[in-house]
Formats: sequence, C-alpha cells, structure tokens
Amino acid sequence: MKKLIILIFLSFSSLVFGAGQEGVPNTPVKFTIQSFKDQTGNLYAALNYENYPNWHTYWKNPGDAGLPIQTYFFIDNDPIELAEMEWPAPKRFVEAGDIVTYGYTGRYTLFYKLKKEDIERLKGKQLTVKSNWLVCKHICIPGKKVLLAQFDGVEFKLPKTEKFHFKANEMGEQFASLPKTVAFPTALDIILAKNKTGDLSLFYNFSHEDNSSTLVRERNFLIPFPIRPFDFHREKLFEDKKGTLYGKIKIEWDGEFSEPPVALPENGIFKTPYTLKFLYFNPLLKVYEAVERKFKSIDQHNFDKSESFFALLKPIDSRSSEHLNKDATPISEGTFFYYFLFAFLGGLLLNIMPCVLPIISLKIFYLIKHRNESRAQLLRHNIFYSLGILFTFSVLAAVIMGLKSTGELIGWGFQLQSPKFLAAIIFILFVLALNLFGLYHFVTPGGKFFGNIQVKEGLWGDFLSGILTTILATPCSAPFLGTALTFAFTSSNFNIIGIFFGIALGLSFPFLLVGLCPRLISFLPKPGLWMEKFKKFLGLSLILTVVWLLDVLVAVDPGPSFLTLLGTSLALIFFAFYIRRHITKHKMILAILFILPIGLLGKITFSKQELTTYKPKSMINSELPWEVWSPGRLEQLKNSGRFVFVDFTAKWCLTCKVNEKLVLNTDAFKKLVKDKNVALLLADWTKRDQTITNWLFSKGKVGVPAYFIITKDGQMFDLGETISIGEIKSYIK
Repeated sequence: MKKLIILIFLSFSSLVFGAGQEGVPNTPVKFTIQSFKDQTGNLYAALNYENYPNWHTYWKNPGDAGLPIQTYFFIDNDPIELAEMEWPAPKRFVEAGDIVTYGYTGRYTLFYKLKKEDIERLKGKQLTVKSNWLVCKHICIPGKKVLLAQFDGVEFKLPKTEKFHFKANEMGEQFASLPKTVAFPTALDIILAKNKTGDLSLFYNFSHEDNSSTLVRERNFLIPFPIRPFDFHREKLFEDKKGTLYGKIKIEWDGEFSEPPVALPENGIFKTPYTLKFLYFNPLLKVYEAVERKFKSIDQHNFDKSESFFALLKPIDSRSSEHLNKDATPISEGTFFYYFLFAFLGGLLLNIMPCVLPIISLKIFYLIKHRNESRAQLLRHNIFYSLGILFTFSVLAAVIMGLKSTGELIGWGFQLQSPKFLAAIIFILFVLALNLFGLYHFVTPGGKFFGNIQVKEGLWGDFLSGILTTILATPCSAPFLGTALTFAFTSSNFNIIGIFFGIALGLSFPFLLVGLCPRLISFLPKPGLWMEKFKKFLGLSLILTVVWLLDVLVAVDPGPSFLTLLGTSLALIFFAFYIRRHITKHKMILAILFILPIGLLGKITFSKQELTTYKPKSMINSELPWEVWSPGRLEQLKNSGRFVFVDFTAKWCLTCKVNEKLVLNTDAFKKLVKDKNVALLLADWTKRDQTITNWLFSKGKVGVPAYFIITKDGQMFDLGETISIGEIKSYIK
C-alpha cells in the first residue's frame, strides 16, 4: 500500500513541478489612437495595437476559446457609436490541447470611419476610448486601457506620456489589406442542414480551376462571424480526386440561452431569416473577402447524406498560421508556489464551508467511533480518504482539460449546472441518508455489519467519503481559492493538475494530520449511546442537503417530466429498502424492487431535457430593485454617474447564499442602496450561460460568487468572494 501511495503522490508531484512554465511580460499589449486619412480623403479613427512577441489577442469570432477585442467611445461620459470598418483578417492558431483560435499577433489596426457629423461632434472635445482584450500565450491575461484624446478636427492629441504610435505608411498598408465586402461567390455552394436528433452543420464545396488545397492548410477557407444563436465550431476541410474543396462546420444551437429562449424550429423554417457572414479566402487573389448568405430555412433531408459523402473524402491537414510559444522563458518557481499555497489554503478552508459539513461530520463521527484503533490503522483510513479526494480532483482536472481542448470556457462548480449530475448526486445522498436512519446496513460478503467490518472494507468507505466530500465542495468558494482557480483555469494543463493537487491536499490535510498525530482525537467527544442519536442528526443533515440540491435542480429547470422521474425513483428506492427491512428478503422480489428506481435513474441520465425559462427567484422576491445583468446594461450604468453593485451568483453556490444572508439581505445594505441610489445588477449563473462565463473569464474569474462595485466615475472594483457592509461602504461614499 505504501508503494501505491508514494507512486500516486510522486506522479502528481512530477507532473506539477516538472512542467515547463513561461514568463509574463509587463505590457503584453500596447494600445493607442491616431487619425488616418485614406486616398479619397475620408478620415478614420485608427486604434493601433502591438502585442508582445508570440502573444495573441482574438478576432470577433475567437474560435474554440478566447474573447474578442472590445472597444467603446464616450464624449462627456455619453457613449457614442462610430462606423466600424472590417477588422483585419485574423491568423489561425492551433494552441495546446488542439484548441483552434483566430486572432492577431504583432501590430494591427482597427479602423472607425469618421463621418462629417462625427467630426463636428468630436471637434474640440475630449474623446474617451476604452479597449478591453484577452491576450494569451501559455496563460491568458485580461487587459484594458483607457485613452483620453483631444480631437482638433484632424488629429487626436494624447498626453505626452503616450509615446506609442504607428507611422502613416504603416496604417496605410493596414487599411489597404482590410477584407473587402464582395458578392457571394458563384463557385461556392453551401447548405445549413439538420438531422433528426437536432445536430446542425454547415456543408459547402468550392470548385475552381485555380483551387489548391495547399492554400488552405495554414488558414481557414471560411471563418464565420459570430451571430446568436449560432455557436460555430472549427472548420474541417476535405478534397476529392479532382481537387474540389469541401468543408463543414458543426454548429451548436444556443437559442435556449437567449432571452427569451429561441427553439430550433422543428419544421426547419426560421420565423425571421438569419444572414450569416463569413470571411472567405479567395484562392485566386489569395486574400480574405467578406461575404454573406441569407438562410430562411434549414435543410432537413441532406445532413446524413452529406456526412456519408464527406466520410469518403480525403481530409486536408490543417496547420497553425502562427507558431506559438517560441522562445519560452521559465516563470519563477515562486510564482507557481504562490498560487499553489493559495490552492492549499483554499482547500483547507473548504473543510469549514457549509457545503461539505454533512460528509465531513460523517468522517469525524467515524474517527470518534474508531479512536481506539492503532495509529497505523487510523493513518490508513485517513490516507484512503485523502486518496478519494485526490482521485476526484484528478478526474475534475481531466474533465476540465478535456473541455478546454474543445474550446469550452468553464468555471468552478460547472458540473452543478447539469441536471443529470444533480439527479445522480441527489439519489446517492438520499440512499446514504436511509442508511443513517437505520433502514439498511452495508453488509460484507461475510455477513458483518458496517460498524464491525474489516479494515479492507472500511478503506473502501473512506475512499468513497473522499469522493463525496470533493463533489460537495465544488459549489463553495473560499478565500484564496478564487485566485488559485483563476490561475489554473487560464493556464496550462500542468498548472491545472498542480493547483487541483494543492486544493486536494488542503482539503484532506486535517485528516492526514490526525492520522499522523492520533492524540488530536482526544479533543473530540468519547463514544457512547449519544452516537446512535447523532447518526439520526447526520441523516437529517443529508436529507437537508438533498432538499437543497432539489431546490438547485428546480432552478436549473430540466422540465416537469425530469423532476417527476427523479421523485418517483427516490420514492421507489425508499420503498425497496423498507420492504427489505420489514417485510421480505426474497431475492427475486428485491431484485425487481431495486431495478425499478435504478432503471428510472438511468432513464433520467439519458433523457432529453426540456427547454424552459428560469427566472431568478431571488430577484423576483427581493425588496431591492435588482435588474438582470447583461454586458450592454452594465456599460449603460457605468456611464450613468451612479454607483453600481454587481452580484454574480448561482442557486447552487452556498457561499453566495451566506453572503446574501449576512450582507445583501440585511437592513444595512438596503439602507445603503436607498441612500446612495445604488443601481443593482444580478447575473445568475445557475444554468449554463456562456455570456456570463466569458465576462467572468475576461475579469480573471472562473466561478461564483463574484462581486463588483462601479463608482460614479465609471471605475470598477473587484470585491472578491466574500463581502461585508464595511467593505462596500468604503467604495460607496
């Protein structure tokens, strides 16, 4: 057993500390504004960027991961709109984990045309330009800059401290290379198709005498512009023996996350046609051009035929148009250990968070019961409990790395946004509660009851306890934990493993300490008859946990049939154990009784969830004037001259509920909101909402709770995971 434990710990240590790390520049992105005049005399605001070598920002459609550059213009705190030109054609990157993204390296410019009325409105005024970006290499760093530019009718004048600029001829070259909008190519045939199970894809082919697959090995043939509710996956290209080019792009329909939700039409006809826009690589001119195609309906007959045909074609190998991660320089060991320490402390604090108390209490209960065992036996129990935690965190790390490789932006507690996962955990905890109420006992093959079983069986129970502790810990955030998780989620796979190992070590540390120092058990009560009564209390705590998870499940809103099936399975499993305990132990009858609830649980697991709309109850029932958060509404309020308080929460987040109880639902907070005319925005992350995920990611957050205050001058401050009235008042003066 010692060899096994040492092997596991050394394996994780070698992965964590042997991983190559890379440095972070002080200024990953430089940004400025200048004026530019084209050959016809039109004037433009030119936003010039320069990325640090080998670092990249993202195009409008970032690809599998990332966030696009965002730009806002203001005059006297009032937002204004300027006519945006096409962005430069992006490069394609193939990043670690086979993530395909589109964006920019080096120097590039975004142009905004200044019409006559814009020039008159701006002349003699100070233009405020805000730009946000996500810049990535081995780690992603959200960045932003605010420029204050005085416009004299021709030039933008910046403070003397702003020395970064482009020369006129460089801006001219950038402008000349912008994609031109052209008619849809006659040689390009494209369909939007759906199969019976709701899978959606674009299929297209391009036949041209100058067509060559070598032209598209390092670039996309089509790059779709972002448009809701279409979520475009990466392009896959093929060719036949004649050299005809074929392509397909898988699409996820995100209509369920729109407000109001938009269902994929069953008859294939859109209520309102969608115009899809693409960057199309012209193989003759060897440049990208912008093209559009309007879709009034979905082809429901040719999806399977197209898939079968594409299976016969030769795939075209794709390569990155930009080689990433050159000249890697090691990051200081102190930087990693700083975040590793935060991960350890965050894991340690999780032991006292409300989400894990039911399982932690069971573990403490077990220690009291077996306090007279030898030091070696206690250490063995606690090591296997720790291995259960370590195993589950390693599985979570693997899932997160897998999802990242597909381009998903995810956060801490993401699995609790899944109704099927919630249903499985509810079922397991309910069965454990029935055990504590004495409705059944775990029995070994030798016939001994759980309380008297051999160490081998107990070690298995310890391992499972570690798994459950980890699962229930994920709805909680704690001090230090958010910082460490942000570093992990936005960093390399090795850092994910390292940080998760740190959290696992912190979560299991108290029990490892007790295993090494059994005298610490003397601080706990001695065993006695009170333990039988306490078992019922622990059973009640598990039932209350089940009630909480049911409330979360209702909030995630999988539909009435889903909830009915789960409720029926819980009733049937209770009935099965009751029959076994009090009526009969006939094997055939019991087999039928236990197969029914387990079968229903299986049906839930493979069921298709119903599309319903969730309205945050906390907003509906609150006495405070909460508004639904959206990026647009946030920007409006930032420029309104009011204080703004932003709450990112979720129904399954217990740390959020504690903050609500102790701070947000108090009379002191209500009075502060009223006296200072504070605008309130609530972002509910109970269900998967990619807009919220992306925004949190851009602010260096990977989970909830998250709280922000915007002052009257538009500055935003991050309050962290825990808040207090005093801290809020320090910003709202």
